[in-house]
Amino acid sequence: MNLFALPHPAAAERIDVLLSRAGLRIERIVSWGQASPAGFWYGSDSNAPVPCCHDSGGVWLMPHSPVGGSYGGYVGELGAYDVWQGCTSGVNWNQTGYNDAEGNFANHNVGVGAGGYWMMGGPGREPGGYTSSATRATDWGTSQAQRAISDVGQTLGFGYIFMDIEAVDAHGWNNGFAGVCSGTVVAGSIPATIDRDTFNGFWNQVWNHSSFFIGVYDAGGGGPNAWDAVFGSGQTLGNTSEWTYVNETSSLSSFPSGFCVGGTCTIWFASAPSGCQMLWQWSGGNGQLNGFGDFDQIDGNRKFTCA
Repeated sequence: MNLFALPHPAAAERIDVLLSRAGLRIERIVSWGQASPAGFWYGSDSNAPVPCCHDSGGVWLMPHSPVGGSYGGYVGELGAYDVWQGCTSGVNWNQTGYNDAEGNFANHNVGVGAGGYWMMGGPGREPGGYTSSATRATDWGTSQAQRAISDVGQTLGFGYIFMDIEAVDAHGWNNGFAGVCSGTVVAGSIPATIDRDTFNGFWNQVWNHSSFFIGVYDAGGGGPNAWDAVFGSGQTLGNTSEWTYVNETSSLSSFPSGFCVGGTCTIWFASAPSGCQMLWQWSGGNGQLNGFGDFDQIDGNRKFTCA
């Protein structure tokens, strides 16, 4: 058997056991699809996927060959404005993903640990109805951040709270509604400055009143849910870590190197410096389903470097 072409991480673990029983010892120098370059990790978010197994040293491994490699991080949904306000129920949190990411980080110095995100409601989803008031928009962002912080409840080795900004019409970034749970549109557009007031209210609350770092999940490019479609091209970011999904794929035939896969690279947003470009949901998100879940590429070199 060619030990340097094993078909699956679990097979590598079995070979280790067999060699040990035979009284042999080798240094396994292959990396089962380990993310590259150095400091990058594969991980997941929300409900799935979670590790398939662990190696002989107890390090949890990414699911699905040929990903392999160590499970490098997890980002789960701490909460959501519409769940908090009683409009709906359930959040996308997987305790196994959290446990394994935190275990790898704390016990083996592998990966970045676990972080969290909050599904944001824009100013158009203010309780009591949209008013176009900058003060109310800011207060709405502040109150969401207060709730997000209180929803953490567990240690986050990847100590970020990400603002999840998506489905921007339904979540009140481009449409104003008669109430937080209402289906009645009272404004067909919202000024970018009012949107930014809600963003800033959240940002300032997390930064000034917690120990967490701040990130945002959004997209570059010209799509209807992209950053520019909500905040305008003049609204930039220089101190907020980014998590994006543009140029995602449903194919798992190859896996990223850096922030590119199969010759296609992601697109960042808000003119953020490279030190703030940290996560790419490269498969499973934005409708690009792969049958397993959301796969992420994480640049661990940029953990806590953008502030």
